[in-house]
Amino acid sequence: RGSHPDSMAGYQIGASSMRRLQMFAGAEAIVSDCLARFPTESWPLAEATLLARESGDVESAARLAAELRQRFPENVVGFQVGAAVARTSGRLQEAREVIAQSLAAFPSDAWPIVEAAWLAKEAEDHGQALELSARLRQAFPENPVGYQIGASTARRLQQFDLAQAIIATSVERFGAEFWPLAEAAGVAREAGDSERAFD
Repeated sequence: RGSHPDSMAGYQIGASSMRRLQMFAGAEAIVSDCLARFPTESWPLAEATLLARESGDVESAARLAAELRQRFPENVVGFQVGAAVARTSGRLQEAREVIAQSLAAFPSDAWPIVEAAWLAKEAEDHGQALELSARLRQAFPENPVGYQIGASTARRLQQFDLAQAIIATSVERFGAEFWPLAEAAGVAREAGDSERAFD
């Protein structure tokens, strides 16, 4: 940045590195400088959005994400942060609107379906959660969320055969992870199979 102040690379690497190290004040200073130097680029605003979210400034993250979606609709960060912040803040209608935009803007990506599935689960819309998790498993079989949400929702609805079938596939695909076994134990317990749950 000192030798080549007109090159964005130094700002990008510096700000993102500081953000990951949770050096938020330093990252904010770099991003502010970058926003002034490169006002027509999407990256500085995207980095400001990520920084606000990770530093816990939810309101600023939501505001910056909305600005990013409006000014740079090709940048995925505005949609990702906007949807996640709205969902985790309990602003479910706002989350639904951003997710709907995301599904239309990025139809070949897994993450809008992932976000929609988490929203359905947290809103206790079990039918929608099951439908979206099945869609995820079919379209993106290497993404674990479709299995996690599918199995836990099926268990919640006492559809134990479906839950066990999803878990069996999860064990095959994600055998190194602990959550398929934890979910299997939960299903066995709730299905009344105490011996299997204990094992």
